[in-house]
Amino acid sequence: MKTLEIDLTFRRLDFEELYFRNGNEKLFFSPTSKSQAYISIVVGLLFVNSLINFIITDTSQETVLFLFILWCVTLILFGEKIYKVLKWRKSIKTFLDKTSKYKVNKVILTENAMLLIEDTTETIEKWSNFKRVTINNESITMYGDENYLFPRKSMTAEEYELFKNIVHENIRNGL
Repeated sequence: MKTLEIDLTFRRLDFEELYFRNGNEKLFFSPTSKSQAYISIVVGLLFVNSLINFIITDTSQETVLFLFILWCVTLILFGEKIYKVLKWRKSIKTFLDKTSKYKVNKVILTENAMLLIEDTTETIEKWSNFKRVTINNESITMYGDENYLFPRKSMTAEEYELFKNIVHENIRNGL
């Protein structure tokens, strides 16, 4: 196998499209927090309904108290989900801010490893370190000790096809 060297073009928007697709950037209705948001809304509406019913009919307050406590618990759980989304979004923005400062972004694929060069920093990952890879029409994502995302738009179409084939061949042989 020959060595493939690709100069990567960093465009923040390309990465944001990949990271924040499918509603991942939404705070209250991201895939992580959506179900808990709906549960909190339903329990909140039940609480308000029982409170209005209690005020109008002067019925038992145990139901109102129970629904209030249940609503508080669902809001706490919802807050935890939101915190996870906020933490993830902050880590992505920090990563993109750091990466945007690099003048040189290059990946070199060899028979034994992948070498990522960002300015003066060189990261070498052996193919055997990768646990799995996701390849689609938009990007190549490699999962291992470190995760790497390479958008298709950061290289030419020819380079992407070569990259895809080399990664597929080496990851499959390494696993």
